[in-house]
Amino acid sequence: MVNSPLTAVLEQIGSGVGDISQMAKNTALPAELLQAALTHLIRTGQITADPLSGCPKTGCERCLCASKCEKLNARPPVWLRLSVAK
Repeated sequence: MVNSPLTAVLEQIGSGVGDISQMAKNTALPAELLQAALTHLIRTGQITADPLSGCPKTGCERCLCASKCEKLNARPPVWLRLSVAK
């Protein structure tokens, strides 16, 4: 039996998976569908998204997003801690 995208995202977040691409691999559902489900679950309060600190204290050299920030001349990404709401 195939889970709904909402159930799949809730199960993945509950298991500690917070990356959409990993969720897609684990569930065989399209990343775009999982992103839409995640957005819905956050908006309806079923999943909480708490901001974490932005840049690492070690600077950009060790940051996984350094090349993207430099290329886009953008602010660093905001990392979120996702959890199933109690």
